[in-house]
Amino acid sequence: YLYGVSVGATAILYRLDTRNGQMAALGSLGLDSPIYDAGLDFDADGRLWVTLDYLTPPEGAPIVLRNELAELDPSTGRVLRRLTIS
Repeated sequence: YLYGVSVGATAILYRLDTRNGQMAALGSLGLDSPIYDAGLDFDADGRLWVTLDYLTPPEGAPIVLRNELAELDPSTGRVLRRLTIS
């Protein structure tokens, strides 16, 4: 499988089946602010992590000055824990 996250006001975790091309929405990350970029990867222990970029909003959107690293539940999309990137 491949995983992806939608950006904007409702960040959703998706899973793409590489055998048949079917996409499944697994669930909302449950964030309190919109994200404008994200990157996903699994660590050596099989945990799914995402970088959350709040720093580059579109023109006219409020600027939230933070980036985070979050561990996700790969079956539901829920954030298990968040760390501020400094």
